[in-house]
Amino acid sequence: VTTLGLEQLVVDNTRLNNCLDLIICNSVNLIYGLHVIESFSNSDHNMIDFCINLHPPELGLNDSSLNYNFKMANYDLIAADFESLNRHHLFSGCKNVEDVYNIFCLELIKL
Repeated sequence: VTTLGLEQLVVDNTRLNNCLDLIICNSVNLIYGLHVIESFSNSDHNMIDFCINLHPPELGLNDSSLNYNFKMANYDLIAADFESLNRHHLFSGCKNVEDVYNIFCLELIKL
């Protein structure tokens, strides 16, 4: 899978002591908040809960990169928005600092 540029994102067991249910993606930035939760109804597999980033920044027809004017940012509002986040829930599925960083970046883009 990794030789094709894909990553398997589920690392916890989804059925007994096995990881049988997979999420395979070509960009880890498209998936965040992933965690395995208890099974649904009478299933013998645990569920995988995750979020998908469906709104990447849109570029204009002639734009090759985004340019931000940081002097115009409302940093008080940004700080207040981050304070209002439920960080425990937001980062609960993170396995390492890279996961935390990726989720942080996705939340920053939403502002």
